[in-house]
Amino acid sequence: MNEELKQRLEYDYGLQLKDSGIKKLDYFLNYSFPVPLLYFASFFVLLLLPLLAIVSVVFSVYMIYVLYKNLKYGWITSFIIMVILPLLAGMLFTSATIAFILAKVSMGAFFLYCFVLKSSTRDWVADENARMELYKSRRLKQLQNDIFSGKIGT
Repeated sequence: MNEELKQRLEYDYGLQLKDSGIKKLDYFLNYSFPVPLLYFASFFVLLLLPLLAIVSVVFSVYMIYVLYKNLKYGWITSFIIMVILPLLAGMLFTSATIAFILAKVSMGAFFLYCFVLKSSTRDWVADENARMELYKSRRLKQLQNDIFSGKIGT
């Protein structure tokens, strides 16, 4: 089979599908690093809190990007309500103690949000895998029919 025919088959029959990013997000959410343990340890070691905050901000940007790309606007809204609003409320207070407490609440809400999101991404990955398998089987059946009917030559 020549290269031009292979390229036409890949293009016409869509045998190469692109990933939506949900699988990678699910992988990161299921990563077995004890982040909640680090959160609770940050109550005792103040050095861990800035590190956790930096990691949380970087991961939040990626997470929001994937959720936006997959049109999960409800999840983005709940992230804003659970995590961003307490953080902004902490910035409004001039008292350092209240701001520190609200920053801790916001970080705890972030980990709770990630835990809940983790259970949902498993379902999303299963749905995406089923959709891709159905698509591949339909395209393969169409390819076999075209080969059988002589539309595609060897």
